[in-house]
Amino acid sequence: MNPSGPAKLGRCPIPSTARSHGAALPSRLLPLGVAVAHFVALPFPALAEDAGAARTPLATVNGRTLYVDEVEGALAFRIFQHELDIYSLLAAEAERRIEAEVLADAARARGLSVEALLAELEGGARGDASAVSGASPAEIDRYLAEHPPAPGADPAAVRERVAQYLTERARLDRRIAGLAALREAAGARVLLAAPVAPRTDFEIGASPTRGPASAPVSIVHFASLGSRAGARSAENLMRLVAERPGEIRWTHVHLLAERDEAGLYAARLAVAAHEAGRFWPFHDAVVAARLGPAESFDAKRLDAIAAQAGLPARAIREAGTEGGRLAAVKADIDRANAAGIPREPGLFVNGLFVSGLLPYEELRELVRRETRAASESPR
Repeated sequence: MNPSGPAKLGRCPIPSTARSHGAALPSRLLPLGVAVAHFVALPFPALAEDAGAARTPLATVNGRTLYVDEVEGALAFRIFQHELDIYSLLAAEAERRIEAEVLADAARARGLSVEALLAELEGGARGDASAVSGASPAEIDRYLAEHPPAPGADPAAVRERVAQYLTERARLDRRIAGLAALREAAGARVLLAAPVAPRTDFEIGASPTRGPASAPVSIVHFASLGSRAGARSAENLMRLVAERPGEIRWTHVHLLAERDEAGLYAARLAVAAHEAGRFWPFHDAVVAARLGPAESFDAKRLDAIAAQAGLPARAIREAGTEGGRLAAVKADIDRANAAGIPREPGLFVNGLFVSGLLPYEELRELVRRETRAASESPR
């Protein structure tokens, strides 16, 4: 509206209570059956629960039963995304009905129509534009000081647009405040609890890892070596590792954006570097290059970075061939997609998903809490 966003992660100690996938939604709220969690509420044909265990069967093959709890850990974040979608739909509908009922009741009590009541809340008792005060010259000046217009713009036209914007914003602010007061007086609130973010068991396999296996915090970084966002995210992790030595085990998994040609070639070189035992020197050099002054970031430059990081010339040539290391890169992308990572950069911090662009202070606080929880949990 402005006129002018094969080792498991579970190696680190995680309290059993922290593994909760959140409060389950009632089965009637999960009509599509698209996530494994939905099977918990549905009968499984031709199978019965074990008499001595509260485990839900999912499938059977060659006489062996596969249970939901054997697979849901790896699917936890994807299941959570479905639950969150359902919650959002229900909460939005609840808000719509609350607003309609609150307005209807208040209008009836005052002998007004809903439209007249809304006009009153917005500051115009008669509902016409003349009843709503416009923005003052001082308010317009203050806005323009904070949001300078483009060079050469007509000053009079700019002030008129800003005046219209500030007037409309003030009208909406009054409406929101009035509705909030009516809701509070009616005791209106949404009772449905939002699903709680789960911890996901992500198989890091043979992915490159730095830091001790016994570290209390395991961070899986899903990122492209070709993106500036991925480089900024990696820079935060480097800073965190330096601040908290020995507390973090960091794993890199390749995840590319669409049409990320530089990221794809960097990933192929990174796979070759990992095979040669030079992944982290290459990784850190690429991150430093992406954080530096904007320059061309093409195959020639990446080859030079790989050579400086100690990657053998033959490995560099092989990575540049048509199919060089593509299968390994695709396997990483498939694993990230299967885990439900929406885009790069992303992080699993002890299985909890957070954006790779989380502010450093918030990331540091999360790691601090996880470290403390690990020290307090029974071994």
